[in-house]
Amino acid sequence: MHPYLDRPHPLCTIELIAGVEATRCPAESCAFWERGCVLERVESELAANPDVARLLVDLRLELESRLAA
Repeated sequence: MHPYLDRPHPLCTIELIAGVEATRCPAESCAFWERGCVLERVESELAANPDVARLLVDLRLELESRLAA
């Protein structure tokens, strides 16, 4: 089991799973936030495949940069 599952944490779930430098969860300002972190619903699947989590981190950054433009 992934060490970040089944416990709340203030850091970004996908960054933790992806193995990148984790920052504080951006909550409502995150592209994957819809009345909570939508990725928490698939957290165990992401933990089993950190490459997908890294792709989602990149996608989030791209989406957020487009929204900011």
